[in-house]
Amino acid sequence: MGLKALVTCCVVIGYSLMASAQQSKITFKTDPMNAKLILDGEEMGDANGRKIKVGFNERKGIVQHVFVVKAAGYEDKDVTFDLDTPAQKISIVKLERTLPTFDFETPFLIDLKMIQSGIAYSTNVGNNTKWKYKFDEEIVIGEKRLKILDEMERMKMPTLRNAEEGDDAIARIQVKGIVQGLDIKRGRQIDNFSPYSKYNTIKTTIKWQFYDRQTKEVFFAEENEVSYEFSNSEINEEFYNAIVENFVVMFNLKPSVARELNEYDQALVQAAKEAEEAEQQAALAARQAVLDSVAKAEQIEEIGAELTIDSNTSAVVNNLRQVIRRPTIPQVSDPIALEAATKRAVVTLQPKGEDYVQGGTVISSDGYIVTNYLDSNISTLVVQFSNGILLEGTIVLTSETYHIALVKVEASALYALPIIEDMTSVNGEDQVISWESADIRTLDAKPAHGKLLGKQDPNGVRKLLTNILSERVSAGAALIDAQGRVIGIIDHADSGGALSQMTMAIDARYINLVLGIGYE
Repeated sequence: MGLKALVTCCVVIGYSLMASAQQSKITFKTDPMNAKLILDGEEMGDANGRKIKVGFNERKGIVQHVFVVKAAGYEDKDVTFDLDTPAQKISIVKLERTLPTFDFETPFLIDLKMIQSGIAYSTNVGNNTKWKYKFDEEIVIGEKRLKILDEMERMKMPTLRNAEEGDDAIARIQVKGIVQGLDIKRGRQIDNFSPYSKYNTIKTTIKWQFYDRQTKEVFFAEENEVSYEFSNSEINEEFYNAIVENFVVMFNLKPSVARELNEYDQALVQAAKEAEEAEQQAALAARQAVLDSVAKAEQIEEIGAELTIDSNTSAVVNNLRQVIRRPTIPQVSDPIALEAATKRAVVTLQPKGEDYVQGGTVISSDGYIVTNYLDSNISTLVVQFSNGILLEGTIVLTSETYHIALVKVEASALYALPIIEDMTSVNGEDQVISWESADIRTLDAKPAHGKLLGKQDPNGVRKLLTNILSERVSAGAALIDAQGRVIGIIDHADSGGALSQMTMAIDARYINLVLGIGYE
Protein backbone atom coordinates (compact mmCIF):
# COMPACT_ATOMS: atom_id res chain seq x y z
CA MET A 1 0.00 0.00 0.00
CA GLY A 2 1.36 3.42 -0.92
CA LEU A 3 1.78 6.30 1.52
CA LYS A 4 -1.09 8.25 -0.07
CA ALA A 5 -3.46 5.28 0.21
CA LEU A 6 -2.44 4.78 3.84
CA VAL A 7 -3.19 8.41 4.69
CA THR A 8 -6.54 8.21 2.95
CA CYS A 9 -7.42 5.08 4.91
CA CYS A 10 -6.51 6.73 8.23
CA VAL A 11 -8.64 9.78 7.43
CA VAL A 12 -11.67 7.57 6.62
CA ILE A 13 -11.22 5.60 9.84
CA GLY A 14 -10.91 8.86 11.80
CA TYR A 15 -14.14 10.22 10.35
CA SER A 16 -15.84 6.92 11.11
CA LEU A 17 -14.74 7.06 14.73
CA MET A 18 -15.89 10.68 14.99
CA ALA A 19 -19.28 9.68 13.59
CA SER A 20 -19.68 7.02 16.23
CA ALA A 21 -18.33 8.99 19.22
CA GLN A 22 -19.05 12.63 20.18
CA GLN A 23 -19.37 14.96 23.16
CA SER A 24 -21.87 17.68 24.08
CA LYS A 25 -21.52 20.40 26.71
CA ILE A 26 -24.92 21.09 28.29
CA THR A 27 -25.61 24.16 30.44
CA PHE A 28 -28.72 24.17 32.64
CA LYS A 29 -30.88 27.14 33.57
CA THR A 30 -33.54 26.15 36.07
CA ASP A 31 -36.56 27.61 37.81
CA PRO A 32 -36.41 27.26 40.77
CA MET A 33 -32.74 28.04 41.00
CA ASN A 34 -32.15 25.69 43.92
CA ALA A 35 -33.09 22.65 41.81
CA LYS A 36 -30.89 19.56 41.91
CA LEU A 37 -29.65 17.49 38.99
CA ILE A 38 -29.48 13.73 38.51
CA LEU A 39 -27.67 12.21 35.50
CA ASP A 40 -28.42 8.62 34.57
CA GLY A 41 -29.39 7.95 38.21
CA GLU A 42 -26.33 9.70 39.75
CA GLU A 43 -26.70 12.80 42.00
CA MET A 44 -24.89 15.76 40.39
CA GLY A 45 -25.68 18.56 42.89
CA ASP A 46 -27.09 22.00 42.00
CA ALA A 47 -28.64 22.20 38.52
CA ASN A 48 -28.81 25.93 37.83
CA GLY A 49 -25.77 27.22 35.97
CA ARG A 50 -24.16 23.79 35.86
CA LYS A 51 -22.20 22.77 32.77
CA ILE A 52 -21.91 19.05 32.14
CA LYS A 53 -20.13 17.20 29.35
CA VAL A 54 -21.75 14.01 28.13
CA GLY A 55 -20.46 11.56 25.56
CA PHE A 56 -22.26 9.50 22.96
CA ASN A 57 -20.93 6.40 21.23
CA GLU A 58 -23.24 4.71 18.78
CA ARG A 59 -20.99 1.66 18.39
CA LYS A 60 -21.06 1.08 22.16
CA GLY A 61 -24.82 1.70 22.38
CA ILE A 62 -24.51 5.02 24.28
CA VAL A 63 -27.11 6.96 22.29
CA GLN A 64 -28.84 9.07 24.96
CA HIS A 65 -28.56 10.49 28.48
CA VAL A 66 -31.46 11.20 30.82
CA PHE A 67 -31.26 14.08 33.30
CA VAL A 68 -33.77 14.54 36.12
CA VAL A 69 -34.27 18.05 37.49
CA LYS A 70 -35.95 18.08 40.90
CA ALA A 71 -36.64 20.42 43.82
CA ALA A 72 -38.58 20.15 47.05
CA GLY A 73 -42.22 21.11 46.48
CA TYR A 74 -41.97 20.70 42.71
CA GLU A 75 -42.76 17.92 40.27
CA ASP A 76 -39.67 16.18 38.86
CA LYS A 77 -38.93 16.74 35.19
CA ASP A 78 -37.01 14.41 32.87
CA VAL A 79 -34.77 15.93 30.17
CA THR A 80 -33.35 13.59 27.51
CA PHE A 81 -30.44 14.27 25.13
CA ASP A 82 -29.42 12.01 22.22
CA LEU A 83 -26.98 11.85 19.31
CA ASP A 84 -28.61 14.89 17.69
CA THR A 85 -27.63 17.13 20.63
CA PRO A 86 -25.27 19.89 19.42
CA ALA A 87 -21.80 20.31 20.91
CA GLN A 88 -22.99 23.35 22.89
CA LYS A 89 -26.50 23.19 24.36
CA ILE A 90 -28.38 25.43 26.81
CA SER A 91 -31.31 23.66 28.48
CA ILE A 92 -33.93 25.84 30.21
CA VAL A 93 -36.05 23.83 32.66
CA LYS A 94 -39.05 25.24 34.54
CA LEU A 95 -40.57 22.96 37.16
CA GLU A 96 -44.25 22.93 38.08
CA ARG A 97 -45.32 23.14 41.70
CA THR A 98 -46.68 19.97 43.28
CA LEU A 99 -50.20 21.01 44.27
CA PRO A 100 -53.18 19.28 45.90
CA THR A 101 -56.36 18.75 43.91
CA PHE A 102 -59.91 19.31 45.14
CA ASP A 103 -63.18 17.60 44.39
CA PHE A 104 -65.76 20.06 45.69
CA GLU A 105 -69.39 19.00 45.73
CA THR A 106 -70.82 22.49 46.21
CA PRO A 107 -71.32 24.75 43.18
CA PHE A 108 -69.63 27.78 44.76
CA LEU A 109 -67.03 29.82 42.86
CA ILE A 110 -63.74 31.11 44.31
CA ASP A 111 -62.22 34.44 43.38
CA LEU A 112 -59.13 36.37 44.47
CA LYS A 113 -60.72 39.53 45.83
CA MET A 114 -57.66 41.63 46.65
CA ILE A 115 -54.11 41.90 47.94
CA GLN A 116 -53.77 44.56 50.62
CA SER A 117 -50.95 46.21 52.55
CA GLY A 118 -50.90 45.23 56.21
CA ILE A 119 -47.74 47.17 57.12
CA ALA A 120 -47.36 50.90 57.70
CA TYR A 121 -43.85 51.06 56.24
CA SER A 122 -40.89 48.79 55.62
CA THR A 123 -37.13 49.41 55.69
CA ASN A 124 -36.19 45.91 54.62
CA VAL A 125 -36.88 46.29 50.94
CA GLY A 126 -33.32 46.41 49.61
CA ASN A 127 -31.08 49.16 48.32
CA ASN A 128 -32.70 52.06 46.44
CA THR A 129 -36.16 50.51 46.85
CA LYS A 130 -38.98 51.99 48.93
CA TRP A 131 -42.20 50.45 50.18
CA LYS A 132 -44.80 52.47 48.31
CA TYR A 133 -48.06 51.12 49.78
CA LYS A 134 -49.81 52.65 52.77
CA PHE A 135 -51.43 50.59 55.50
CA ASP A 136 -54.76 49.08 54.29
CA GLU A 137 -54.06 50.20 50.71
CA GLU A 138 -54.92 47.76 47.95
CA ILE A 139 -51.92 46.42 46.03
CA VAL A 140 -52.89 46.21 42.38
CA ILE A 141 -51.17 43.07 41.08
CA GLY A 142 -52.71 43.18 37.59
CA GLU A 143 -52.08 40.11 35.44
CA LYS A 144 -50.48 38.33 38.42
CA ARG A 145 -54.03 37.88 39.73
CA LEU A 146 -54.76 35.75 36.66
CA LYS A 147 -51.65 33.69 37.44
CA ILE A 148 -53.11 32.92 40.86
CA LEU A 149 -56.43 31.97 39.27
CA ASP A 150 -54.53 29.72 36.86
CA GLU A 151 -52.96 27.89 39.78
CA MET A 152 -56.34 27.62 41.51
CA GLU A 153 -57.77 26.05 38.36
CA ARG A 154 -54.82 23.65 38.23
CA MET A 155 -55.88 22.56 41.72
CA LYS A 156 -59.39 22.05 40.30
CA MET A 157 -60.89 24.87 42.31
CA PRO A 158 -64.05 26.35 40.74
CA THR A 159 -62.62 29.82 40.06
CA LEU A 160 -64.24 32.94 38.70
CA ARG A 161 -62.16 34.29 35.85
CA ASN A 162 -62.05 37.90 34.61
CA ALA A 163 -64.64 39.18 37.07
CA GLU A 164 -63.16 42.66 36.68
CA GLU A 165 -64.19 42.62 33.00
CA GLY A 166 -67.90 42.65 33.73
CA ASP A 167 -68.66 39.00 34.42
CA ASP A 168 -72.20 38.76 35.82
CA ALA A 169 -71.32 35.87 38.15
CA ILE A 170 -70.16 36.65 41.68
CA ALA A 171 -67.96 34.20 43.53
CA ARG A 172 -69.25 32.95 46.86
CA ILE A 173 -65.77 32.47 48.34
CA GLN A 174 -63.58 35.59 48.26
CA VAL A 175 -59.84 35.23 48.96
CA LYS A 176 -57.95 38.18 50.41
CA GLY A 177 -54.21 38.46 51.01
CA ILE A 178 -52.78 40.91 53.54
CA VAL A 179 -49.01 41.54 53.31
CA GLN A 180 -47.66 41.39 56.88
CA GLY A 181 -43.95 41.60 56.11
CA LEU A 182 -41.44 42.04 53.27
CA ASP A 183 -37.69 41.54 53.12
CA ILE A 184 -35.58 41.79 49.95
CA LYS A 185 -31.95 40.66 49.89
CA ARG A 186 -29.45 40.90 47.06
CA GLY A 187 -28.13 37.53 46.00
CA ARG A 188 -24.68 36.00 45.95
CA GLN A 189 -22.62 35.43 42.82
CA ILE A 190 -22.73 31.87 41.48
CA ASP A 191 -20.34 32.21 38.52
CA ASN A 192 -19.88 34.41 35.50
CA PHE A 193 -22.66 32.76 33.55
CA SER A 194 -25.36 35.31 32.64
CA PRO A 195 -28.25 35.90 33.32
CA TYR A 196 -28.27 33.20 36.00
CA SER A 197 -25.00 34.28 37.56
CA LYS A 198 -26.66 35.36 40.83
CA TYR A 199 -30.02 35.30 42.50
CA ASN A 200 -31.89 37.58 44.91
CA THR A 201 -34.58 36.68 47.45
CA ILE A 202 -37.86 38.25 48.52
CA LYS A 203 -39.25 36.97 51.79
CA THR A 204 -42.97 37.68 52.05
CA THR A 205 -45.26 37.10 54.99
CA ILE A 206 -48.91 37.16 53.89
CA LYS A 207 -52.09 36.42 55.83
CA TRP A 208 -54.63 34.77 53.52
CA GLN A 209 -58.32 34.98 54.41
CA PHE A 210 -61.20 32.96 52.93
CA TYR A 211 -64.48 34.87 53.19
CA ASP A 212 -67.97 33.45 52.53
CA ARG A 213 -70.21 36.12 50.98
CA GLN A 214 -73.42 34.31 52.02
CA THR A 215 -72.57 33.75 55.68
CA LYS A 216 -70.57 37.02 55.74
CA GLU A 217 -67.72 35.51 57.74
CA VAL A 218 -64.05 34.67 57.35
CA PHE A 219 -64.25 30.92 57.82
CA PHE A 220 -60.52 30.26 57.49
CA ALA A 221 -57.25 32.21 57.62
CA GLU A 222 -53.62 31.17 57.26
CA GLU A 223 -50.41 33.20 57.59
CA ASN A 224 -47.66 32.00 55.25
CA GLU A 225 -43.98 33.00 54.97
CA VAL A 226 -42.06 32.21 51.79
CA SER A 227 -38.65 33.11 50.41
CA TYR A 228 -38.84 33.58 46.65
CA GLU A 229 -35.64 33.55 44.58
CA PHE A 230 -35.13 35.47 41.34
CA SER A 231 -32.23 36.47 39.11
CA ASN A 232 -33.12 39.76 37.42
CA SER A 233 -33.10 43.31 38.73
CA GLU A 234 -36.80 44.14 38.29
CA ILE A 235 -37.64 44.28 42.00
CA ASN A 236 -41.24 45.55 41.59
CA GLU A 237 -42.16 42.87 39.02
CA GLU A 238 -40.60 40.14 41.12
CA PHE A 239 -42.41 41.38 44.23
CA TYR A 240 -45.70 40.58 42.50
CA ASN A 241 -44.34 37.20 41.47
CA ALA A 242 -43.44 36.61 45.11
CA ILE A 243 -47.11 37.11 46.06
CA VAL A 244 -48.10 34.42 43.57
CA GLU A 245 -45.37 32.17 44.96
CA ASN A 246 -46.59 32.73 48.52
CA PHE A 247 -50.12 31.68 47.61
CA VAL A 248 -49.03 28.55 45.75
CA VAL A 249 -46.54 27.48 48.41
CA MET A 250 -49.27 27.76 51.06
CA PHE A 251 -51.18 24.95 49.35
CA ASN A 252 -47.98 23.14 48.46
CA LEU A 253 -46.48 22.87 51.94
CA LYS A 254 -49.46 23.20 54.27
CA PRO A 255 -51.94 20.34 53.86
CA SER A 256 -54.06 21.93 56.61
CA VAL A 257 -55.21 24.56 54.08
CA ALA A 258 -56.55 21.97 51.64
CA ARG A 259 -58.09 20.07 54.56
CA GLU A 260 -59.85 23.18 55.87
CA LEU A 261 -61.33 23.99 52.45
CA ASN A 262 -62.49 20.42 51.92
CA GLU A 263 -64.09 20.31 55.38
CA TYR A 264 -65.83 23.62 54.72
CA ASP A 265 -67.08 22.26 51.42
CA GLN A 266 -68.46 19.17 53.17
CA ALA A 267 -70.16 21.36 55.78
CA LEU A 268 -71.85 23.35 53.01
CA VAL A 269 -72.96 20.12 51.33
CA GLN A 270 -74.44 18.87 54.60
CA ALA A 271 -76.16 22.19 55.25
CA ALA A 272 -77.64 22.13 51.74
CA LYS A 273 -78.93 18.59 52.29
CA GLU A 274 -80.50 19.55 55.62
CA ALA A 275 -82.12 22.62 54.06
CA GLU A 276 -83.49 20.49 51.21
CA GLU A 277 -84.84 17.92 53.68
CA ALA A 278 -86.47 20.70 55.71
CA GLU A 279 -88.05 22.10 52.55
CA GLN A 280 -89.34 18.65 51.61
CA GLN A 281 -90.80 18.16 55.08
CA ALA A 282 -92.51 21.54 54.85
CA ALA A 283 -93.91 20.63 51.43
CA LEU A 284 -95.17 17.30 52.76
CA ALA A 285 -96.82 19.06 55.67
CA ALA A 286 -98.51 21.50 53.28
CA ARG A 287 -99.74 18.65 51.10
CA GLN A 288 -101.04 16.79 54.14
CA ALA A 289 -102.95 19.89 55.18
CA VAL A 290 -104.59 19.87 51.74
CA LEU A 291 -105.43 16.19 52.07
CA ASP A 292 -106.94 16.77 55.49
CA SER A 293 -109.04 19.70 54.28
CA VAL A 294 -110.30 17.73 51.27
CA ALA A 295 -111.20 14.76 53.44
CA LYS A 296 -113.26 17.02 55.68
CA ALA A 297 -115.07 18.67 52.76
CA GLU A 298 -117.24 15.56 52.16
CA GLN A 299 -116.93 15.96 48.39
CA ILE A 300 -115.87 12.38 47.60
CA GLU A 301 -119.42 11.03 47.39
CA GLU A 302 -120.33 13.68 44.80
CA ILE A 303 -117.84 12.69 42.08
CA GLY A 304 -120.54 11.15 39.90
CA ALA A 305 -123.01 14.05 40.09
CA GLU A 306 -124.58 15.27 36.84
CA LEU A 307 -122.81 17.87 34.68
CA THR A 308 -124.24 20.77 32.72
CA ILE A 309 -122.69 23.13 30.17
CA ASP A 310 -123.65 26.63 29.06
CA SER A 311 -126.09 27.03 26.17
CA ASN A 312 -123.55 28.61 23.79
CA THR A 313 -121.22 25.63 24.12
CA SER A 314 -124.14 23.23 23.70
CA ALA A 315 -125.21 24.86 20.42
CA VAL A 316 -121.68 24.59 18.96
CA VAL A 317 -121.34 20.96 20.02
CA ASN A 318 -124.68 19.92 18.49
CA ASN A 319 -123.36 21.03 15.07
CA LEU A 320 -120.00 19.25 15.40
CA ARG A 321 -120.87 16.04 17.21
CA GLN A 322 -118.58 13.08 16.33
CA VAL A 323 -119.43 9.38 16.74
CA ILE A 324 -116.48 7.01 17.26
CA ARG A 325 -116.00 3.34 17.90
CA ARG A 326 -115.34 2.41 21.54
CA PRO A 327 -111.68 1.31 22.03
CA THR A 328 -110.91 -1.80 24.03
CA ILE A 329 -107.80 -2.50 26.04
CA PRO A 330 -106.49 -5.72 27.55
CA GLN A 331 -107.73 -6.68 31.00
CA VAL A 332 -105.28 -5.28 33.57
CA SER A 333 -104.69 -6.57 37.08
CA ASP A 334 -101.92 -4.46 38.63
CA PRO A 335 -100.26 -1.02 38.29
CA ILE A 336 -97.39 -2.33 36.14
CA ALA A 337 -99.82 -3.91 33.67
CA LEU A 338 -101.82 -0.65 33.67
CA GLU A 339 -98.69 1.29 32.67
CA ALA A 340 -97.98 -1.06 29.77
CA ALA A 341 -101.62 -0.96 28.61
CA THR A 342 -101.92 2.82 28.60
CA LYS A 343 -98.51 4.17 27.56
CA ARG A 344 -99.08 3.41 23.87
CA ALA A 345 -101.95 5.92 23.81
CA VAL A 346 -99.82 8.73 25.33
CA VAL A 347 -98.74 11.48 22.91
CA THR A 348 -96.87 14.77 23.07
CA LEU A 349 -98.18 17.82 21.20
CA GLN A 350 -96.16 20.83 20.10
CA PRO A 351 -97.80 23.68 18.19
CA LYS A 352 -95.71 24.54 15.14
CA GLY A 353 -93.58 27.60 15.73
CA GLU A 354 -93.86 27.31 19.54
CA ASP A 355 -91.31 26.03 22.05
CA TYR A 356 -93.71 24.48 24.58
CA VAL A 357 -95.24 21.00 24.63
CA GLN A 358 -98.24 19.46 26.36
CA GLY A 359 -99.61 15.99 26.81
CA GLY A 360 -102.45 14.30 25.03
CA THR A 361 -104.23 10.93 24.79
CA VAL A 362 -105.51 9.01 21.76
CA ILE A 363 -109.23 8.19 22.25
CA SER A 364 -110.05 6.64 18.85
CA SER A 365 -108.25 4.32 16.48
CA ASP A 366 -108.81 6.72 13.60
CA GLY A 367 -106.82 9.58 15.13
CA TYR A 368 -108.85 11.67 17.61
CA ILE A 369 -106.75 13.02 20.48
CA VAL A 370 -107.95 14.86 23.58
CA THR A 371 -105.80 17.44 25.37
CA ASN A 372 -105.95 20.79 27.18
CA TYR A 373 -107.18 24.04 25.65
CA LEU A 374 -105.29 25.14 22.52
CA ASP A 375 -105.34 28.61 21.00
CA SER A 376 -107.71 28.49 18.02
CA ASN A 377 -105.22 30.64 16.06
CA ILE A 378 -102.82 27.68 15.99
CA SER A 379 -103.05 26.03 12.61
CA THR A 380 -101.14 22.77 13.01
CA LEU A 381 -99.33 20.74 15.65
CA VAL A 382 -96.57 18.15 15.70
CA VAL A 383 -97.83 15.00 17.43
CA GLN A 384 -95.28 12.51 18.70
CA PHE A 385 -96.40 9.01 19.63
CA SER A 386 -94.81 6.77 22.25
CA ASN A 387 -92.99 4.80 19.55
CA GLY A 388 -91.34 7.97 18.19
CA ILE A 389 -93.52 8.46 15.10
CA LEU A 390 -94.30 12.10 14.30
CA LEU A 391 -97.55 13.12 12.58
CA GLU A 392 -99.17 16.45 11.78
CA GLY A 393 -102.28 17.26 13.79
CA THR A 394 -105.08 19.80 13.32
CA ILE A 395 -107.40 21.33 15.92
CA VAL A 396 -111.00 20.17 15.54
CA LEU A 397 -112.49 22.04 18.50
CA THR A 398 -111.15 23.87 21.53
CA SER A 399 -112.92 25.33 24.56
CA GLU A 400 -111.28 28.02 26.64
CA THR A 401 -114.12 27.88 29.18
CA TYR A 402 -113.82 24.14 29.86
CA HIS A 403 -110.09 24.04 29.07
CA ILE A 404 -110.13 21.03 26.76
CA ALA A 405 -109.45 20.52 23.05
CA LEU A 406 -109.86 17.89 20.35
CA VAL A 407 -107.07 17.21 17.82
CA LYS A 408 -107.16 14.98 14.73
CA VAL A 409 -104.32 13.17 12.95
CA GLU A 410 -104.73 11.28 9.70
CA ALA A 411 -104.05 7.71 10.78
CA SER A 412 -105.77 4.40 11.37
CA ALA A 413 -105.42 1.39 13.68
CA LEU A 414 -104.03 3.57 16.49
CA TYR A 415 -103.94 2.31 20.05
CA ALA A 416 -106.60 4.26 21.99
CA LEU A 417 -108.13 4.44 25.47
CA PRO A 418 -111.90 4.47 26.16
CA ILE A 419 -113.63 7.47 27.75
CA ILE A 420 -115.67 6.79 30.87
CA GLU A 421 -119.37 7.53 30.40
CA ASP A 422 -120.84 6.73 33.80
CA MET A 423 -118.97 8.32 36.73
CA THR A 424 -121.15 6.63 39.37
CA SER A 425 -118.66 3.76 39.37
CA VAL A 426 -115.81 6.13 40.29
CA ASN A 427 -115.27 6.60 44.00
CA GLY A 428 -112.96 8.42 46.33
CA GLU A 429 -109.73 6.55 47.18
CA ASP A 430 -109.76 4.84 43.74
CA GLN A 431 -106.27 4.24 42.31
CA VAL A 432 -105.44 6.35 39.26
CA ILE A 433 -102.50 6.86 36.91
CA SER A 434 -101.27 9.69 34.68
CA TRP A 435 -98.22 10.45 32.56
CA GLU A 436 -95.63 13.17 32.44
CA SER A 437 -95.08 14.40 28.92
CA ALA A 438 -91.99 13.32 27.04
CA ASP A 439 -89.87 16.00 25.50
CA ILE A 440 -90.69 16.25 21.79
CA ARG A 441 -87.15 15.00 21.04
CA THR A 442 -87.18 12.01 23.40
CA LEU A 443 -89.32 9.05 24.41
CA ASP A 444 -88.88 9.24 28.17
CA ALA A 445 -92.46 9.69 29.43
CA LYS A 446 -92.86 8.29 32.95
CA PRO A 447 -95.99 7.24 34.88
CA ALA A 448 -97.28 8.78 38.11
CA HIS A 449 -99.57 6.77 40.40
CA GLY A 450 -101.95 8.12 43.03
CA LYS A 451 -105.54 8.09 44.21
CA LEU A 452 -108.68 10.21 43.92
CA LEU A 453 -109.46 12.58 46.78
CA GLY A 454 -112.63 14.34 45.70
CA LYS A 455 -113.93 17.02 43.37
CA GLN A 456 -113.61 20.76 42.93
CA ASP A 457 -115.82 23.10 40.90
CA PRO A 458 -113.68 26.18 40.11
CA ASN A 459 -115.54 28.57 37.79
CA GLY A 460 -118.34 26.06 37.43
CA VAL A 461 -116.17 23.38 35.76
CA ARG A 462 -116.04 19.97 37.47
CA LYS A 463 -112.51 18.84 38.27
CA LEU A 464 -111.23 15.74 40.04
CA LEU A 465 -108.62 16.21 42.75
CA THR A 466 -105.81 13.64 43.17
CA ASN A 467 -102.77 13.31 45.42
CA ILE A 468 -100.42 13.06 42.43
CA LEU A 469 -97.95 15.93 42.62
CA SER A 470 -98.62 18.46 39.89
CA GLU A 471 -94.98 18.63 38.78
CA ARG A 472 -95.05 14.90 38.04
CA VAL A 473 -97.55 15.05 35.18
CA SER A 474 -98.12 17.10 32.06
CA ALA A 475 -101.10 19.31 31.37
CA GLY A 476 -103.29 17.68 28.74
CA ALA A 477 -102.41 14.11 29.74
CA ALA A 478 -105.20 11.73 30.72
CA LEU A 479 -106.16 10.71 34.25
CA ILE A 480 -106.80 6.96 33.95
CA ASP A 481 -108.60 4.61 36.35
CA ALA A 482 -107.63 1.05 37.24
CA GLN A 483 -109.62 -0.31 34.25
CA GLY A 484 -107.68 1.83 31.77
CA ARG A 485 -110.53 4.31 31.19
CA VAL A 486 -109.97 8.03 30.72
CA ILE A 487 -111.77 9.71 33.65
CA GLY A 488 -110.19 13.15 33.38
CA ILE A 489 -107.81 15.48 31.51
CA ILE A 490 -104.94 16.89 33.60
CA ASP A 491 -105.28 20.64 34.09
CA HIS A 492 -102.89 22.92 35.99
CA ALA A 493 -105.08 26.03 35.80
CA ASP A 494 -107.06 27.59 38.68
CA SER A 495 -105.16 25.76 41.42
CA GLY A 496 -103.49 28.23 43.74
CA GLY A 497 -101.87 27.99 47.15
CA ALA A 498 -101.46 24.49 48.55
CA LEU A 499 -103.75 23.11 45.84
CA SER A 500 -101.06 23.94 43.28
CA GLN A 501 -99.11 20.96 44.62
CA MET A 502 -101.98 18.58 43.87
CA THR A 503 -103.07 17.45 40.40
CA MET A 504 -106.54 18.38 39.15
CA ALA A 505 -108.20 16.79 36.13
CA ILE A 506 -111.17 18.03 34.10
CA ASP A 507 -114.04 15.54 34.29
CA ALA A 508 -113.82 13.30 31.19
CA ARG A 509 -117.58 13.55 30.60
CA TYR A 510 -116.92 17.03 29.16
CA ILE A 511 -115.26 15.22 26.22
CA ASN A 512 -118.80 14.30 25.19
CA LEU A 513 -120.62 17.40 26.40
CA VAL A 514 -118.12 20.03 25.15
CA LEU A 515 -116.17 18.31 22.37
CA GLY A 516 -119.09 16.26 21.08
CA ILE A 517 -117.35 12.87 21.12
CA GLY A 518 -119.71 9.91 21.68
CA TYR A 519 -119.65 6.20 21.05
CA GLU A 520 -121.59 4.27 18.40
